[in-house]
Amino acid sequence: MDLEFINQEITEARLLRSTGNFRRLDGQDIGHLLYINTLATYMFSLDNTQSVFAKEYAQQTIKFSTYSLFRTHATDLYMLAYAVLYPDSDSLNIKNPVRSKPYLKSLKFNQGHHRKFVKKIAYGSNIAKSEAVAYLYRLEQQLKINDQKYKRWRRLISDWENLKYIQKQQVVAQIVQELRRRGGGAGSELIPSLTGMLKYRKYKDQADQPAASEKPSKLKRAAGAAAGALAGRALANKLNGLTPDKAKNIGTGLGAIAGYWASGRQRK
Repeated sequence: MDLEFINQEITEARLLRSTGNFRRLDGQDIGHLLYINTLATYMFSLDNTQSVFAKEYAQQTIKFSTYSLFRTHATDLYMLAYAVLYPDSDSLNIKNPVRSKPYLKSLKFNQGHHRKFVKKIAYGSNIAKSEAVAYLYRLEQQLKINDQKYKRWRRLISDWENLKYIQKQQVVAQIVQELRRRGGGAGSELIPSLTGMLKYRKYKDQADQPAASEKPSKLKRAAGAAAGALAGRALANKLNGLTPDKAKNIGTGLGAIAGYWASGRQRK
């Protein structure tokens, strides 16, 4: 059922569902979109809410042995890799073919390394941060990615678990904007999940949450108030110029307040 759902989502939103859609893309668009889609898939795998989508999307991408056939039912990531590898294919109708085809042929895209990286995402393998950074950096070189904002996204996404909520929102919003710009305004199968991330009210950021041990419980404060009241009563017995009952009430009240707040103070 999960695969049926992901298939439906991908089919409805696909950027490259037909050969005609390549008319919107020149060689540089294709190379850059291949990088963005790969980077976004990796980002999904690091996000608790989107990790399942990342696995399913990656599985759909690598379910064929290689990126060697034009498949309109394959993912955008597959189709972009195919276009980079086979720019002379009769199935492609690329924008500005005179310039685009030589550009794509000049790229040093290694499909073996790419499939290995995507496969690890597909099967939930633990990709060390150093390994991901090294591969994505190599992919930038292979696809001639020189835009500094792409490099900034790669650095931020590689440190995803440590980012603040606003940083994650900015990265996701910028990627959505770039997918739409590079895609000539066409949809992308990743955009529904990306825009869903923009609607998160709050990422779970443990750095922003006080530790449980730092939160004084009501029971702890009540106990502190009781202890303070007893101490206040003892002090009241030594007060001069007050009736016993009045001194007792004043001492109990002051002691309770002091004990309550003292119990809630964090030790340093």
